Amino acid sequence: MFVFGGLPVKVVGTENLPKDRPYILTPNHVSYLDVPLMVYAIPDLFVFVGKSSLGKIPIFGYIFRRVHIPVNRVNPKSGLHALQKAKQRLAAGRSVLIFPEGGFGRIQPPALAPFKEGAFRLAVETGAPIVPVTMPFNWQILPERSGWHIYRRQALVIIHPPIETKQLTLANVDTLKDQTYHIIASELTNHFPASMVYRS
Repeated sequence: MFVFGGLPVKVVGTENLPKDRPYILTPNHVSYLDVPLMVYAIPDLFVFVGKSSLGKIPIFGYIFRRVHIPVNRVNPKSGLHALQKAKQRLAAGRSVLIFPEGGFGRIQPPALAPFKEGAFRLAVETGAPIVPVTMPFNWQILPERSGWHIYRRQALVIIHPPIETKQLTLANVDTLKDQTYHIIASELTNHFPASMVYRS
């Protein structure tokens, strides 16, 4: 998609990915481009938690159902089940990607939506480090309502240093969530200084 489509990609910070243990990737989420770009940018295999409707997509849906972790966002029990499966994958040595904003399309990019706590509760309960990731331009390359029209410009993936969680407890979940939010929001502000990135 990226090579044959002539879409240039720059990845910064792969040295920040832990080499000796699985981790939890927490990228911002603004476009359907986000998942394939993460697969392209991250050298390690990972599973991602995504909306269950992705399982209905021809071919990709089969792979998603077999390999990744579906979640029904309107069913709280589904969310708990997804986190339990994510724990199992981490215990087996596989890294996990969770978009902490949930879905996209609720607010106008590059604004960052409030984070949900699932990824951070998972990190505290397993001791896996959080790896924040910022993708500043995906919403410009493949906008939500573009009809799958890709606007050619360089895609950028910034992998931030990991945040250790082994010494944290559930009392620290909100602090960890806010710390991760600030890292990504600050990076987005660097690229879009005139925009309102932060959301309470």
